[in-house]
Amino acid sequence: MDWKAVDPTESNEVNEVIELLDVSFPVDRDYIERAVAGILSDPGKDGQLYRLRSIDGALIATVTYGQVYGDGWDGETFIRFFAVHPDHRRQGHAAWIIKKIMNDAQACGSRCVALASLQSDKIAAGIWERRGFTVYATQPCEEYPENGHHDCYVYWFSE
Repeated sequence: MDWKAVDPTESNEVNEVIELLDVSFPVDRDYIERAVAGILSDPGKDGQLYRLRSIDGALIATVTYGQVYGDGWDGETFIRFFAVHPDHRRQGHAAWIIKKIMNDAQACGSRCVALASLQSDKIAAGIWERRGFTVYATQPCEEYPENGHHDCYVYWFSE
């Protein structure tokens, strides 16, 4: 497997990551494109955007994470986008990536790893619970036209 940061000059790679995020999250594609552009333009602020490819070059997964400072954060690691391609799920890739993030967070001195997921995403909830994360807050978010209902963000902390 090939794990590395996404190079903002590699437009094909950036587009593939955007496609994966688009099929993985019930949010507007324009939002995803703006968020990815922001991450790639200032990785120090939002963390680095990584991707995982198989040996044959297929895009397996993508994740954004990095340390956050300000607004009550003091160097904790925050995961922003995390998606495994539907063709590669249930093969241990998410577990491998989470272990990598946890090891990186510990090496950087982060006290915890935090993230947000949608309350309706029961698959994500199961992944985070199995990895020792606990819910510490929920917050209403906007209606998503794709699923036709209001949802809530669930914020998770690692123990």
